Amino acid sequence: MKKVLVISDTHGDKEVIKEVQQKEKPDVTLHLGDFARDLEGGYAVKGNCDAFSKEPLERILDIEGLKILMVHGHVEGVKGSLEGLFYKAKEKEVDIALFGHTHRPFGAEVEDIFIFNPGSLRFPAPEEVKSYLVLEIKEGEFVPRFEQVE
Repeated sequence: MKKVLVISDTHGDKEVIKEVQQKEKPDVTLHLGDFARDLEGGYAVKGNCDAFSKEPLERILDIEGLKILMVHGHVEGVKGSLEGLFYKAKEKEVDIALFGHTHRPFGAEVEDIFIFNPGSLRFPAPEEVKSYLVLEIKEGEFVPRFEQVE
């Protein structure tokens, strides 16, 4: 089994990442952009606030038999609709699509594609709290868990 920590939109708060990693003890951490450089180790993608980042705009990972798409979401227009992200995920034939950008936690299944946003660890959207996502993955199956940060 692999424990995957999914974070996004940390906007310079490296300490909160370390706190969450110490609490969760993940096998791997995925950062979905906006200060991707805050992550030391793991995988990241470039967000709209990562102008000078060398990280790619998207990544596809295979973890325990699941194909996972990572994007920030600004290119796909996720603040208006998840349609662009859904079609990209379908085209890439992934099982899970992860995105950030909206600073709101989100989870849904659309036509056998699971779409998740961990929320923001630094600046949650109004009426939200700082949050992240944990995926426990084993042999092509997974259990998602959203967590809040004080």
